[in-house]
Amino acid sequence: MGLIMTTSLKIAISIIIFLLPEFCSSQYPSTSLYLFDVDFENDSLFLYNVQYLSGFNVNGYNNQPYFVTENELYISSNAFDTSGMEIVFLNLSRKNVYRVTDTYEKEFSPTLSPSGKHISCIRIEKNERDQSLWLYPIDRSFAGHRLFPGLENVGYHIWIADDELVLFLVGNPNQLVLANIKTEEVTQFQTHIGRCFKLNGNGELLFVHKLSPSAWYLKSYDFSTGTSTLITSTLPGKEDFEILPDGSILMGSDSSLYRYKKNYSGWQWVDDLTDSGISNITRLTLSAGRLAVVNTDE
Repeated sequence: MGLIMTTSLKIAISIIIFLLPEFCSSQYPSTSLYLFDVDFENDSLFLYNVQYLSGFNVNGYNNQPYFVTENELYISSNAFDTSGMEIVFLNLSRKNVYRVTDTYEKEFSPTLSPSGKHISCIRIEKNERDQSLWLYPIDRSFAGHRLFPGLENVGYHIWIADDELVLFLVGNPNQLVLANIKTEEVTQFQTHIGRCFKLNGNGELLFVHKLSPSAWYLKSYDFSTGTSTLITSTLPGKEDFEILPDGSILMGSDSSLYRYKKNYSGWQWVDDLTDSGISNITRLTLSAGRLAVVNTDE
């Protein structure tokens, strides 16, 4: 059962606290999770009703949020195991937290499969080196199974069809590949890429292309033509983004959010989240009218 508390900041923060122990793990960065309601008015974006979601694991790792619905959120967290990492489910309406995986291995990047019956994730195996892609049934009817047994360097993933994914393969350089579950065929289509990539409303893949340590670009990839198109430069040194309903892009830098749209001359400032306790915005994810923001504590 959860408890909501309110603090008197410039933006009122509702703190959802789950009854779990607090601790600090030195193995992973401390990351905090926040939730905002979002409204669009004309061409403006407004954030309000901020909630601090990671009170159940203060100073722990609470990262890689994935919405199933605006009230159902999966994350990767070490709340249940100080030395490990598990997939955790947050029911935002009931203010409850549930452990989804309970393994010796470590699980990251929870994602709902196209069937809606499984959670796919990246698993670091017992040797602490190999990174593989796994499927776990939501109903816990079996213990899960590995996809692409020959791949040991999967860093991130996204589903683009029932049997197809885009995978980030860790290497020198890192690669984006198309991967088919049935044939196990893997085809590279981009290198030197960032960790964040998402599908837009046209079915194109948006990703970050790192041409050099200081030249990072947001691009789109058209699967039907196999071509990439430049959108804009990223914010300096930033690679996490979200796609808004109108196709514009949201990125964070320090405590501020910025938005890019085709008719903009560049990234436009949206809001500063300092009063919400946020100083270092990293991952962002949106569902309907709610935005989850990860703050990497410094």
